[in-house]
Amino acid sequence: MSTAEVEARVRDLEPELVAIRREIHQHPELTFELEKTPRIVADRLAAAGWEVETDIGGQGVVGILHGSRPGKVLAIRPDMDALPFPDWKEVPYASQTPDVMHACGHDAHTAIGIGIAEILANMRDQFPGTVKLLFDPAEEAGGASEALGLPPCGPKALRADGVLENPKVDALMGFHNLPEIPVGQVWVRPGVIFTGYDIISVEVTGKETHAARRHQGKDAILAASQVIQTLYGAGSRVAPNNQVFSLNVGLLEGGKDYNLIPSTVKMKGSVRCGDLDTRAGLGERLAALVESAAESADCTAEFTLTRGNPPVVNDPALASLVHATAAGVLGTDNAVMMDAPLLIGDTFCFLAEGVPSVYWLFGSGNTDRGITYPLHHSLYDLDEACIGHALRVAVEATLSYLNSG
Repeated sequence: MSTAEVEARVRDLEPELVAIRREIHQHPELTFELEKTPRIVADRLAAAGWEVETDIGGQGVVGILHGSRPGKVLAIRPDMDALPFPDWKEVPYASQTPDVMHACGHDAHTAIGIGIAEILANMRDQFPGTVKLLFDPAEEAGGASEALGLPPCGPKALRADGVLENPKVDALMGFHNLPEIPVGQVWVRPGVIFTGYDIISVEVTGKETHAARRHQGKDAILAASQVIQTLYGAGSRVAPNNQVFSLNVGLLEGGKDYNLIPSTVKMKGSVRCGDLDTRAGLGERLAALVESAAESADCTAEFTLTRGNPPVVNDPALASLVHATAAGVLGTDNAVMMDAPLLIGDTFCFLAEGVPSVYWLFGSGNTDRGITYPLHHSLYDLDEACIGHALRVAVEATLSYLNSG
């Protein structure tokens, strides 16, 4: 099947995939609570002739398709789960489930995965090797889910259930829409593409006293303010100047009343770092800074770093393959090699550990149509033309990899 034939097949299939996306968007299912979405996926893959396994990694679905002869094994990860947000959009396909919404576009990713299955099934005699589709039921759980008392995220659970074996996966591909990218573009880069994140927690301890006798106490709020300023300036002290680094405090709790100096202040935030070596020693270095800052206000501080999502790291050769594929499919101006990683994360990283992998972004935004709201927003939507664009790139990249010897 030529590039023109793939394009024609995508064009024919696109209205059906948009309808699937809208059905899933109307009936979103939260992480760990998927029922209907995996059934849709399993039924479509089985009808297309794929070997199908269900309830993998929780409610995940795995499809396996063998080509015309032995060869390499490529796994592709689409995700399926929704978010606990209300849907504020006024569109016919808005969520019908209160306070649950596909605010990250996993409905479209699922539709693209189904499209990959249907197109490759019709051309299995034209490529060697094997394709595995790994439909992820719990990407949104996050890498820290177990520390929070929840089951492991989808990629951890899928991996534990052996999806990278039998047959052993040689390479892994993932993709995600991004409204900040115009529809019709693909972005990728070698090395770190997402910094991931870790969770930081600090408990500052002082000594409670009345505001009229503050000299008898130890002001935990003053110490906490010192800690926050120190953390916000930590980048220059823990990461080289050319590294992407970001730290924020998003939760601050302390105090009983307006006229009391509190003994305890708690804070929580995140830290994002694109360098694996810097990230490895981050907890120890931040702890030292925090403890010193608290001591300067005659208080103590306990610092905890909880691992979230490690960086998503792209194999250079696979990143080049996707970039070249996107340039051929969408035009050179629409295939962008990114200068720096983004300060976000994806649990795809847990599947990718030890496996040559590539993760790429496709544009889903359209300013002319007002499709500009970011991921994880109750007004988020996507330009559905992105489904066809991403599908073409995914299929062509798959064929290019499997036929590369």
